[in-house]
Amino acid sequence: MNKEKLRNDTFAIIGFTLAQIQSTEAVIEQCWLLHAEKRKGEGLIVKQDIEAILTQNKKKTLGVFLREVKKSTQFSKGFETRFERFVDNRNRLIHRIFKEKQYRSFNNKRMLARLNRFAGKLFHEANYFEKVFDAYLGMMYLLACESESFDIKDKEGLRRIVDGKYKRGEMQELRKHIHLTTA
Repeated sequence: MNKEKLRNDTFAIIGFTLAQIQSTEAVIEQCWLLHAEKRKGEGLIVKQDIEAILTQNKKKTLGVFLREVKKSTQFSKGFETRFERFVDNRNRLIHRIFKEKQYRSFNNKRMLARLNRFAGKLFHEANYFEKVFDAYLGMMYLLACESESFDIKDKEGLRRIVDGKYKRGEMQELRKHIHLTTA
């Protein structure tokens, strides 16, 4: 592959990776909202409460989210380590990678190939975590509906979504690594 094509492909995968990370963070933000509402413990909340919770927690990092969720959820050690590595790599791409000496020149073919691999792996990790946390959301909403602590108009629609996640293996991945506790 020539250098120009590699450079274009590398910047494209970085762009796709950033978009995937934002999508993953949106799902994680919904998990944060669910936990913030659960902590609130006041039953039903209105739209303004949701907006206030999201605004209040917008600056919270993924690490803060992980610590908060761990209060009522137990992660497998492998999952927790993988998530922490994902957060570190996400932060590296967003905040530091172009400050690193090895990534300062976009004329070095070996550097571009290394950056391409790094961004590609990070894209797949972000996609993985989006699916796992989306399955977590589905499970939590379904549990809330079944316990009647949360009302949703289309409970059957929610069940179909969760059933689809089971069929794709996303719920099994969730069950391997995440267990709710009574804390």
